[in-house]
Amino acid sequence: MNNAYYPIPYKSTILGDIKLYLNSLDNNSWKKYYNFNVSQLPNEIIYKDPILKHLIDQIDLQVGILKMDPYTCYNWHIDTDRIVGINMLIQHNNSKCLFSKNSSEVTFPIHELEYQPETYYVFNTKIPHCVLNFEGYRYMLSLEFIDKNKIITFNQLTEMFK
Repeated sequence: MNNAYYPIPYKSTILGDIKLYLNSLDNNSWKKYYNFNVSQLPNEIIYKDPILKHLIDQIDLQVGILKMDPYTCYNWHIDTDRIVGINMLIQHNNSKCLFSKNSSEVTFPIHELEYQPETYYVFNTKIPHCVLNFEGYRYMLSLEFIDKNKIITFNQLTEMFK
């Protein structure tokens, strides 16, 4: 499924910093946002990563960490307010991110995004997808384009990294 996601060919340099930040959070650090618990990643961590710094200096965006509870399904959907995003799996025990062209049937083909360590992915939120999380919490770094940049498309964003 070529247009569902695109691995950005630059590795993250801040995964260790993100994990330290995660360990510093308490229950009050998380806010509800589109059915997820979210904590905004501080700029001092964002600016340590050349790719994120480059993006945030040019494009209006928010960078957050999404926390998904154990044994939870984020059902098949397309995002209502996002055309595209950038995601990086921070940590999980056993989770799956699945895409499908036709998730409205009783049975249908699926394609799994198998996240690689320290890899950012341009994520096409307009293709039906779901997330299944099994044991343990699942933490995902997610970039959301805001204001005038909400209209950036999957193809435009992937071209920036080629």
